[in-house]
Amino acid sequence: MKEYKWIGAKVKRFEDPRFLTGRGNYIGDINCPNQLHAAILRSPHAHAKIKNIDYSDALKLPGVFGGLTGGDVANMSDPFMTLVTVPMKYYCMAFNKVRYVGEPVVAIAAENRYIAEDALDLIKVEYEPLTPVMDSEKAMEKDAPLLHEEAGSNLCWHDTFPYGDIDEAFKKADEIIKERFTFHSYSSTPMETMGCIGNYNPAEGSFTAWSTMHVPMLFHMALAMALRVVGSKLRLIVPDVGGGFGNKAKVYPYVVLACLLSKKVGRPVKWIEDRREHLMACVQPPGRIAEYEVAVKKDGTILGIKEKLIDNVGAYTRLPEPNHMMRPFQILVGCYKIPAIEIDGYIVNTNKCPSGANRGLGLQQYYFPLERIIDIIAKRLGMDPVDIRFKNFIQPSEFPYTTPNGSIYDSGDYPNTLKKILEMIDYKGFRKEQEKLRKEGIYRGIGIVTIVEPGGVNIGLLSMSLGIPILSGADDHAVVRVDNTGGVTVLLGCPSMGTGLLTAAAQVAADILDVNPENINVISQYDSSTHPWSTGTHGSRFACSMAEAVAGAAKIVRNKALMVASGMLEANIDDLDIKEGLIFVKSVPEKAIPLARVATITNFSTALLPPGFEPGLEARYAFRFDKANLADEKRRMNMAVTYANSAHAAIIEVDMETGEVKVLKYIVLSDAGTMINPMIVDGQIHGGVIHGFGGTFLEEFIYDENGQQLTTTFLDYLLPKAPDSPDIQIEHTITPSPFTSIGAKGIGEGGAVPVPVLMANAIEDALSPFSVKIRDSRMNIEKVWTMANKS
Repeated sequence: MKEYKWIGAKVKRFEDPRFLTGRGNYIGDINCPNQLHAAILRSPHAHAKIKNIDYSDALKLPGVFGGLTGGDVANMSDPFMTLVTVPMKYYCMAFNKVRYVGEPVVAIAAENRYIAEDALDLIKVEYEPLTPVMDSEKAMEKDAPLLHEEAGSNLCWHDTFPYGDIDEAFKKADEIIKERFTFHSYSSTPMETMGCIGNYNPAEGSFTAWSTMHVPMLFHMALAMALRVVGSKLRLIVPDVGGGFGNKAKVYPYVVLACLLSKKVGRPVKWIEDRREHLMACVQPPGRIAEYEVAVKKDGTILGIKEKLIDNVGAYTRLPEPNHMMRPFQILVGCYKIPAIEIDGYIVNTNKCPSGANRGLGLQQYYFPLERIIDIIAKRLGMDPVDIRFKNFIQPSEFPYTTPNGSIYDSGDYPNTLKKILEMIDYKGFRKEQEKLRKEGIYRGIGIVTIVEPGGVNIGLLSMSLGIPILSGADDHAVVRVDNTGGVTVLLGCPSMGTGLLTAAAQVAADILDVNPENINVISQYDSSTHPWSTGTHGSRFACSMAEAVAGAAKIVRNKALMVASGMLEANIDDLDIKEGLIFVKSVPEKAIPLARVATITNFSTALLPPGFEPGLEARYAFRFDKANLADEKRRMNMAVTYANSAHAAIIEVDMETGEVKVLKYIVLSDAGTMINPMIVDGQIHGGVIHGFGGTFLEEFIYDENGQQLTTTFLDYLLPKAPDSPDIQIEHTITPSPFTSIGAKGIGEGGAVPVPVLMANAIEDALSPFSVKIRDSRMNIEKVWTMANKS
């Protein structure tokens, strides 16, 4: 393993003092001259035709400057692009028809938000209510109410992906296990809600937009197309982002809304989402139904799995759906050597809020049935769940390992990870104690989960849904510059969501250039007019992709500096080194020149530069992951840059009188390859685990039969608090990735993803004397009490 000075160090986050002292620059802190504020009238119906809108009284209110309706939007913009071929017109506002409670119907621009909110009360909208459909399976029935008449069906996407010889697998099986699982919808609640500012420039026919979006370049094209301008006429700026967790990709409809409203009223327009809007109409990841058929041998060998997956994506199939279905293709077999797997996928529209990402985009939905089925197989065969895992693990000697659908797992030691965590939690000792405690009426259970965590998506995955996989690549760009004082600036293409990537980027550049990271300024506040290309901050891609771009740019700058210094010091480049900002001759250390002096020469003494040398100590580097290939004729491709892995283990106790689940011990053993900053990695895991606990025990979007959401405030949509958080023990094992120069793998989602299935495994184990079967991800206190007392 390569020795680093800064990479791997527990460096405190450089960005924290700015945030902790209130000096962050969030969308709420930004204001434009002559700016107006928007408020949005939202639909009270889940499904209804819009017969008439009258907002003339609202326009008469002093301080109101204009309004925007769906008719205006349809005249001024184009529907958003989608990744499905079914015809569907999705605008930033409802046009002729509303399809979920909370859908924007009218937007008002006024001097301040208070006046704009008052104006909403003066708007008259005549609706013709229609029957809503909330359940995905009922929505697919022939006589179901249609959301999009032009589509002719609520089934907006269906495809089958067979990988390996699935028929042969089932022929050879000693037993076929069939199970049905459901995963509920819950999301993220970042401290900062959505927000944006739109500003139209009539002289140029251009827009400038500020937004909390954390994937700006990925959606820049979609925004420009909707606004009917070329990309160069839309300047998109992203300041600090106060937490994203995936859902802030979905601010893009409101960016278009603000821009169109600005164009109509002739002034900049700012909109900030309130918490009720966020819970009701922002992002609600799809609920999933998963029907599994698993072919197994008597010794526990898994031969193949057939999966029928049905996702409820709400009223519109908006970007990047059907990515909840497609993204888990990165890790389709998990940690296991499953030779054949077949996915039969369905994406269904219903009268719910449109879906969007939540930490791990699709991975929680996928791992819940996959890791549940391992425990179910063990119970059916009379084996221990850990033995089933050991039996089917991909072995260390088999890396790099190609899965049936083409993903190339880079490195790992899954058996060792599980072995270590079993020792840490004293698995054998617990099993002996468990029987003793049951005789005393104390019901404790243990859960074990082992998963693979993809880092950095091959963008080709997005085009798989179209049936024509024409895209490929997992690239990121960065700029590194040394100024005349020796200071270093790193320009990233991806915004920061508070995850410490500014510190991590500084550590990478510091190691390559051998300077103190405190002298490095990392800029991630994004501006499409100046920043380098990046697909954004998502999918655990920083460590395995963006960090590689930073390292590549820093290496070019280092070589340029050595080239100039070799002439100044009259030495060969190979004889030079850099230490603490000083370039010196290895054999004669006192013969040296400061890096700052070299930078000055490249800018002000260009006559001294070698022939063909580009002035300036600066470089832009594009990290190109060559193994991010184009899909073949069977739609197989390597779908991620790296593949980290982890094991989670928990001991819980069920209070039989109340249904409360007490977490007595929680251990994570993570393999993220080379960790750029272990302290940041641990923080990501801690945050993820607590996020997962919220989704498992407290958080859920609940609707009634009329499509009214019942969880639109924090009184109803409950969140975990500090007393709800268990102690979390985190340990690491390291198998560096051979596919990246640093050896790092992604880690941002590893905490949250396993929690729901881990708790299901543990609770079912605790209640096994009562023949409890858990097939649903909801584990609230009422449900657990019912399961514990149903006998």
